Amino acid sequence: MKHLDRLRTGSTRSRGTRGAFLFRNAFFRIDWPDEGADRSADEQLRLKTLLKLRREDEIWPFYQRTKYILVPKAVLQIGIHYVFEFVHSGINHKEVPADVALLHHYREWSGNNSGTLGVVDKEMLRFADPLRQSVRAVHRTLGLVDIKSRRRDIRRVEFSVVYSIGAAHTWDIRLIDRRLPRESNSKKTEMSRMLTHNPKVCGTAL
Repeated sequence: MKHLDRLRTGSTRSRGTRGAFLFRNAFFRIDWPDEGADRSADEQLRLKTLLKLRREDEIWPFYQRTKYILVPKAVLQIGIHYVFEFVHSGINHKEVPADVALLHHYREWSGNNSGTLGVVDKEMLRFADPLRQSVRAVHRTLGLVDIKSRRRDIRRVEFSVVYSIGAAHTWDIRLIDRRLPRESNSKKTEMSRMLTHNPKVCGTAL
């Protein structure tokens, strides 16, 4: 109880009233055609984020399909799409406008716009060159020279990307199949170290 009282009275005093930043969601349909600027390179690297440049025309409203970045000390209870309860009533969400930051959600989706081809959104192309370079660096670290010939040896990497002006990326990496050769254990260790110490190292759906 003493810890809870301390949270309620003073934990966010230096951070103001914002306990979480809320980002609106847009669906980029992976069942729609590829149309990136450099399709050959991006297909080889399997970069869905650069191949899928069409999204549904609806940007979902706040508190529906949203994701957020929170101040841990400011919250008591969280949900999937928004914070359920902050430590006191003076703390709230900051709703980030879609023209400042937007959640790109890549998936097959039979919801709205299922019969149309949506709208073109090329925002991810701003990050195309550093993204390709980072993915190639990861492939070199893992010894994956020919991606197509060895794709069965690699498990799928699932991820969601929130991009913003700061271009921050968080990657959920679940990577190597046991069928890779023993010497790749050291490469896996090196990969983990890269991801831990360099958050700008990027992942891709393989």
